[in-house]
Amino acid sequence: MASGELNLLIEKQYTGTFGEVKDDINKTIENLSSVLSNMKTAADGIHETSNEISQGNSSLSSCTEQQSANLEETAASMEQSRCASSLLSSRLEKKALPYKQARVLK
Repeated sequence: MASGELNLLIEKQYTGTFGEVKDDINKTIENLSSVLSNMKTAADGIHETSNEISQGNSSLSSCTEQQSANLEETAASMEQSRCASSLLSSRLEKKALPYKQARVLK
């Protein structure tokens, strides 16, 4: 047990106090082995869950980056549309100016 071997139990038969100590040692080894097995199962579950969370975070990050890129493209398109609209409005205003002046003179 001191060397970490928890698969070996004391098999030799003893009587009296030595028999009780042997039984207690074997029971301690069995209980310790069970506790360590449960801890390993829990640690494996935590490891698996943390990997799933990490993958989810990577996926979320990727989606967020894609949405950000899409928003930037939309903003750029809107700016181009605004500039084009402003330019068109300015040109129409200049072309309409003689007609407006003619109306005033009438």
